[in-house]
Amino acid sequence: MANIFGKFLGEKGNESSKKAAEQNSQNKSLQNDDLQDKFELAPQSVAQSSDEKIELKPDNDAKGGDKIIAHSTQGYAHLSSNATSEKKIILFDLDGTLLDSLEGIYASFCRACEEEEGKEAYAPSLEEVRSMIGLPLREMFLRVGFSQNEVESRVTRYKNHYRRICIEKSKLYPKVREALILAREFAHLGVVTTKTGLYSKQILENFELLKYFGVVIGIEDVSEPKPDAEPILRALSFLPIAPKQKVYMIGDTILDIESAKNAGVNALWVRCGYGQGLESQADKSFDTVYEAVAYIKEVR
Repeated sequence: MANIFGKFLGEKGNESSKKAAEQNSQNKSLQNDDLQDKFELAPQSVAQSSDEKIELKPDNDAKGGDKIIAHSTQGYAHLSSNATSEKKIILFDLDGTLLDSLEGIYASFCRACEEEEGKEAYAPSLEEVRSMIGLPLREMFLRVGFSQNEVESRVTRYKNHYRRICIEKSKLYPKVREALILAREFAHLGVVTTKTGLYSKQILENFELLKYFGVVIGIEDVSEPKPDAEPILRALSFLPIAPKQKVYMIGDTILDIESAKNAGVNALWVRCGYGQGLESQADKSFDTVYEAVAYIKEVR
């Protein structure tokens, strides 16, 4: 475990003067601002042309404490087997775990794969896209045969389409709300997803679920996505320190399970999503998120 956490811990050098200290503080502030996802999408009218780049603008109405955000901190939380914590920690994947978002993802992926000038189209099957959910978008487009040079334009087309339909085309799995209400009674909660954090927060807010989470970690908040340990460790850096036995990752794909194992936490698989036959890979398996949460509540 030491090697996993060691690479995330920064060293703080001695500052020789007050001026140097002030400059260092300013630099840290700028780094924090890069990760503080206080942005909202520009009005849809800005990008009615399907292939225009996504425009982001500062959310001038954002106030401290009003939004769940991911921002940089000094170092990462340690999972200590000797630590004591009154509450457990439960981290949830989003697509395929809390949300059935297949319809919107598939429609956007198909739109991004349409013919461009000088570039051939590709028609992915529903099952093909379903099997790739959980991977970063760039990896998904590479897997279906697009070149490195084409990937960025395809990702942009995907996002421009998805941002218009993501709320309409997303729905909660059964008893997700009840699961979160129950979980909040005995655990600190977070979301760890490979989806863009901005869209994730908008969708959660639409379902009035964002209030249940202490942190939402998206693809833009990490340098190495799942199955790397970083997204989970990143989320834990914003939550109270807990012994690793009390930390749980609930997800539907092998990427969630491997990320949990790489981070040294409990890996729970739910069958309601897009992964299949992962019982032997996970620590525990359940049909629904509610069943997983109910199990965690009873663990002593």
